[in-house]
Amino acid sequence: MPKGVDQEGKIYRVTIFMSVLAAAFFLISFPQSSSARNYIVRKGDYLVKLEKRFGVPWQDIKKVNALAGTTIYPGQKLIIPELAVRSYVVRKGDSLIDLEKRFGVPWREIKKINALAGTTIYPGQKLIIPLQGVWHVVKERQWLLLIVRTYGKAYGVSKEEIIEANRLKDPDNLVPGQKLFIPRAKRALEIKIPPQILTRDVTPSTSPAPREKPKVEKKQPLFEWPLKGEVIGYFGEEGNQGIDIAGSSGETVVAAADGKVSYTGHLIVPGKNYGYTVFINHEEEGLLTCYFYNAGNLVEKGQKVKKGDPIAKLGIMEDSGRFGLHFEIRKMSKPVNPLDYLP
Repeated sequence: MPKGVDQEGKIYRVTIFMSVLAAAFFLISFPQSSSARNYIVRKGDYLVKLEKRFGVPWQDIKKVNALAGTTIYPGQKLIIPELAVRSYVVRKGDSLIDLEKRFGVPWREIKKINALAGTTIYPGQKLIIPLQGVWHVVKERQWLLLIVRTYGKAYGVSKEEIIEANRLKDPDNLVPGQKLFIPRAKRALEIKIPPQILTRDVTPSTSPAPREKPKVEKKQPLFEWPLKGEVIGYFGEEGNQGIDIAGSSGETVVAAADGKVSYTGHLIVPGKNYGYTVFINHEEEGLLTCYFYNAGNLVEKGQKVKKGDPIAKLGIMEDSGRFGLHFEIRKMSKPVNPLDYLP
């Protein structure tokens, strides 16, 4: 047999042996543990599909199984971790005890999951850090801010920690059934939905309401029109993500609801000039209102405003060339029809 071929065969056999050894280590480390489960790959499986099935980031599955790439094959035995993990590059002066204090994970767990022979670690070494916490299953009408508030109050968890632990690419777009790992939490908590959200989402009864109740139901609506005028552009028309309201020079744009200004400035994106723009965040409702094509803004970022407060002077809309306002409402970053919220 040619020498080069024999050498390649040896390298291949060593690679297979190391992979089997790594898998065997994790099987021994988690034999009856609730922190991991065994899984045999089926035809059609891939890492992202396993992430959706088990609610564990595919990157964690790859790390724990010491996979060189992202390819898996039928019959392959994998370890599916139920604890979230993160990568860490050792810095100068680090020790296992330091990492225990930093991440709140016993140093013996860090040693075990990384198959360290001793307790010595060195700068530049890549380690896997198992995160202690619980899994929270997202339910209807739960968005990240509410989840962060609940767990932050109980366990001091920050929004950034939850985003990093779950590698959330779109933190404002959670879906029911999605599993979020909450670092340091001891148990899963119930999320209280603000009453106004529950009230607004309730489907009206088909039976006629008693005559004496209209006065009770005619409470001041949550939103009001930011500009009094004719609607000349509707949500969904030719990709319109809001509504267009016609007005006259010199008119004032007002806040549609109580909130906090999250953006104010001259907004220009590639191929589009939105003029002076204001975004107002309505945290309790999980909504954001957007006011485009202003001639000038009257508020500053971080300023709290009340419904009806002046926020801008009316400008000219780029597409129509008329004085007017392009108004959007976004729920968890997705545009919704403003007419569903306005009185």
